[in-house]
Amino acid sequence: MEDQELVLRFFALNYKDGYKKYKKGFKEFLNTTMEDFNKLDDNELKRMRLEFINVFKKINEAQIDLPFAKWKKDDNELKLSSKFNASVYDSVCRIFMKTNKKIKDKDLRSMFLEQDYFDACSGSVNDISKIKTRMEKAEEVA
Repeated sequence: MEDQELVLRFFALNYKDGYKKYKKGFKEFLNTTMEDFNKLDDNELKRMRLEFINVFKKINEAQIDLPFAKWKKDDNELKLSSKFNASVYDSVCRIFMKTNKKIKDKDLRSMFLEQDYFDACSGSVNDISKIKTRMEKAEEVA
């Protein structure tokens, strides 16, 4: 996945709870969302930019070694499955966007102890029900 697509994912899924508007066809959803963003005024675009920067600043300040890593439960122990996962990226961005509390590594890893969250981070990154599960879990953690 390209860097630009990850940035667009961030805004498409998070701006005004965009993930709730996603019905089918993720490429179409991104294109439509981008068309909507192109109609926003400069002040709103500046606000969005600052929000994006703030989220990544908070992630950086949390000093989590692998904030977007996917973990797999193996005999009640979490083992690294991948260092970067776009599904986890969606969730972690949502958490840091929605909270001002201090999020720790254990907060992120604990999500993987729940099978529904692990399943939502497996397979298609653009599956509607998986996106909703990830975002709802993120809001629980936030």
